[in-house]
Order: sequence, then C-alpha cells, then structure tokens
Amino acid sequence: MARIDSKLSALLPVAVAPHLRAERNVVPANAPLIEIDKDGTIKAMNSGAARLLRCRAQEYIGEPVAKVLPALNRGLDILETANRNGIALRTDGKVIHVKTTGVSYQSELSSGWKILIQRS
Repeated sequence: MARIDSKLSALLPVAVAPHLRAERNVVPANAPLIEIDKDGTIKAMNSGAARLLRCRAQEYIGEPVAKVLPALNRGLDILETANRNGIALRTDGKVIHVKTTGVSYQSELSSGWKILIQRS
C-alpha cells in the first residue's frame, strides 16, 4: 500500500499544476478590461476600465485604442509583452501610469485582444 501512496503523491503535482496555472490567470470581475479588434478599434470596455479612465464606456466604443493607451500607436504587437509599463489618458486629461497585459483571442465571429489595465 505504501508503494501505491508514493506513486500517487508523485503524480499529485502533475495533476494539480494545470489548475494552479488557471487560478493565477483568473481576473477579478471588476478588473479594468478593454476589448479591441485586430485593427485596434475599441469594441468593449467594462465598468472597471470606465472607472479608471473616468468615462462612460460608450464614449470610447468605436474609437482607436491609442486614444486611451498612446503606446499602441506603435502597433498592437507590443501587447504580447505582459505587464508592459505605459500611460493611459483619462477623459479629464490626466495621465496615469499603468501596466497593460494583452491576450489575443479568436472566435468564429471575430478576433482581437482583451487588454487588462492596472495602475502602476
């Protein structure tokens, strides 16, 4: 019986690892998120992003993401860099320092990026 227990305990880290990775990737529901299409146009913004930017989400839907995150004027490929430092522009003109992490997605209907914005 001890031999079976030792084999099971050796497999435990392998079995649990994917769940631990998934848990680290969970984003709180109120985390500031912006969804953009592959051309960089804002398609959606949650209430967390609207609060951070002090705006109504509808003000930015259809606008280029560079209006909020100027660094993205240089191209969306920088979204591949997790926790990239940069700035965000609020509607009141204030510049805030942020970290952005982008995750690309592809579905049958569309493709683009979901961007997590965190104050730095």
